[in-house]
Amino acid sequence: MFGRSSLGYVQDTFEEFETDVAEDFPEYALWTLAWDGDRLAGWVVSGVDDTPWVGVRPDWRRRGLASALLRANHAGLWQYGVRTASLWTILENPTGSVALYESLGYRTVERQPRYRKPF
Repeated sequence: MFGRSSLGYVQDTFEEFETDVAEDFPEYALWTLAWDGDRLAGWVVSGVDDTPWVGVRPDWRRRGLASALLRANHAGLWQYGVRTASLWTILENPTGSVALYESLGYRTVERQPRYRKPF
């Protein structure tokens, strides 16, 4: 199963990853995965009517992997007949996800409030 970090997910094994998302995203043809040997380095999991799930392990970030995976995934979605892709992210995400998505043509269409309270 995925263990939560403060702003994202930490993936343990591919089997746990697959079990966790396969039920919600059964179109494996719309999954785009990158491997580093036998270890999953990054992924974009899409469904015909669902938002993609994008993740890159920390040691592969800032190397263009997420961008390459998203471009490949978009091509696969297009071939599958999907003409619109959407996703969500956290504006404060320190990985720079907003800039990444905007560089690939995504635009903000909705914002959801986040509330904080110091203790």
